[in-house]
Amino acid sequence: MLGAGGGGVLGGRVAIPSIYRERKRNQINGEDREKIRRKVAIVTASTQGIGFGIAERLGLEGAAVVISSRRQKNVDEAAEKLRVKGIEVLGLVCHVSNAQQRKDLIEKTVAKYGKIDVIVCNAAANPAVDGILETKESVLDKLWEINVKTSVLLLQEAAPHLQKGSSVIFVSSIAAYQPPQGLAMYGVTKTALLGLTKKSLEEKTLLNRLGTTQDMAAATAYLASDDASYVTGETLVVAEECNLDSNFVLWCCGATVNEVRHDPISTYDISHFGGCPE
Repeated sequence: MLGAGGGGVLGGRVAIPSIYRERKRNQINGEDREKIRRKVAIVTASTQGIGFGIAERLGLEGAAVVISSRRQKNVDEAAEKLRVKGIEVLGLVCHVSNAQQRKDLIEKTVAKYGKIDVIVCNAAANPAVDGILETKESVLDKLWEINVKTSVLLLQEAAPHLQKGSSVIFVSSIAAYQPPQGLAMYGVTKTALLGLTKKSLEEKTLLNRLGTTQDMAAATAYLASDDASYVTGETLVVAEECNLDSNFVLWCCGATVNEVRHDPISTYDISHFGGCPE
């Protein structure tokens, strides 16, 4: 349930740029389009930048995408850019701080497509570059409102429509791990999204199955592909988190994949954690 942006939080490898591999990032073949065909994905703040890129990629892989922004003009322009690429798209005005617009985003999506499979909470703001002790209360309120609170509220609104296999993705930031000078409070709000991911998981139905070789293979294929070309020095945990009791939390049903890339050869260190109890 965790995603990341701005240099963030999804996977693991150390990479050396290669002149030997031809990158074809704009080509999506028929097999790729089957990955999420017939899924419906909502992406907030998605008329430009990272949000638009996410919506475009999901659409090219076969999903119907619901894009949103604060301004109708931006929504219309972005939707047209996606349609000319053959993407099924619904464009809606939604300022994530507006309760009615959040409600409309969910209800109009369900009215048109009958379901929600993916929610990408991408909206974020950074209205100031002050240090923590100099940050004004109004700035603190806006940072919390946009970067954290609205993700919780949107998830609450969408929860009744999520089903088995649905995904919720919070776009965090590398600043979540070490907030830099000038982005301190922004980084703190992004750290909060990491905690939100964990706690949200506890309230959802767990997979209740053992990890499979296919699960590991899919993660390894991602790290080996050009899709992971900007993921470096990270670790991807392929696992279901199991709460055995209130005092003990165990990562199980999976493994970690660490990649150290010595171009043009990749090596993987995979360590399996074992299975979940019945």
